[in-house]
Amino acid sequence: MNEEPAGVTTIHDSTANELHGTTVSSSSSKTDGKVGRARFITSNTVNTAGNPYDSGVTIDMTNDQTKLAAVNAIVPEFTASFWVRPQNNAQWWYFITRKASDPGPGWGLQNGSDGNSSSFQVFRAYGGTETDTQCMNLTGVTALEKQKWVKLDAVWMTDKTFKLYVNGAFAKQGTLVNQASNGDQTKLALGGAMAPTSSSSKNGRGVYGDMDEIRLRAGAVSTDWIAADYATVTNETFLTAGTAESYVANNDPLAALQVSDVGYTNATLTATVYSRGTGATSADVTVEVAASDDFAAPVWTTRYTVNADNDVRAFTPARLAFGTTYYVRSVVSNDLDAVLTTPTVSFATPVPGPVFTASVDTDHLAPAISLSFANAGLGGAVAQA
Repeated sequence: MNEEPAGVTTIHDSTANELHGTTVSSSSSKTDGKVGRARFITSNTVNTAGNPYDSGVTIDMTNDQTKLAAVNAIVPEFTASFWVRPQNNAQWWYFITRKASDPGPGWGLQNGSDGNSSSFQVFRAYGGTETDTQCMNLTGVTALEKQKWVKLDAVWMTDKTFKLYVNGAFAKQGTLVNQASNGDQTKLALGGAMAPTSSSSKNGRGVYGDMDEIRLRAGAVSTDWIAADYATVTNETFLTAGTAESYVANNDPLAALQVSDVGYTNATLTATVYSRGTGATSADVTVEVAASDDFAAPVWTTRYTVNADNDVRAFTPARLAFGTTYYVRSVVSNDLDAVLTTPTVSFATPVPGPVFTASVDTDHLAPAISLSFANAGLGGAVAQA
């Protein structure tokens, strides 16, 4: 968004697409944006359902079929990115949407809460023709705080998968009821719904707070791209941001590796492949355990192939040494030659404590003390009398 001085209600698209929008009367320009100026969306009061009357920025493409066709063309696989700074307690706010009614066609991303506390409790994502009871609720995502800038990236996929990133990091994903669709909508709304305003019966769901750097991209950008895009604003070593990559599809796999139940000589590794990558039919997975983080000489390795998404497998590498730090990772490569290496995770096997036992020497009536080390998994105990 190219911000105008306070009082001007036209927001200009800073790209060549010229998707300019109109704000509500309570909106204003802010000088302390995340990058340059930001836009205060609305401070309007709420109706009896706890939703703001006013909407946000409305981009009307009714009389421009070229722009309408361009916006329609990004669906069903696309990415929405923006910075938001709430100034009030959470309501049912629409961050970005093409959904005008419930039930009705269109897609969107909302934030919701009880409307009476500072708790931002749920992110609600819509795909196609979905009612509130059919939408996908992402709970347990700690993201928004009053008076603090937060970057959100929302990714809609062709297989109905929806992914949410918070401050450049993957947060959560789920499956939508329907694939994202435009319906017959001729508008795009930022920071609010496309409902009319100026009436207490309306439901604009405008964000009570500031938004900045709102971007809508065709294609599902990669996890690495999102992390780098966040760093361009927050990391001073990133001086400039280049041109956005043009993605037809995100071929990168998405995976994670966790360690639990660490014992003296073993541990449980849980390897999850959330996605093989768009268009991929299979992915080869290698899980490695090594005593050094360069993985030059792995002490345990397993390899397998996954043919479906959301594949979860548990492994228990045995015959590890006690009192040793180990490093683990998984490498996922799909049949489209895209490769993902998960972040290295380390764990340390504990050192077993001594166990004292006493017995009576009946010949000399003196106790004999033995010292043994519990050494599970190594085939016995080391003892000294």
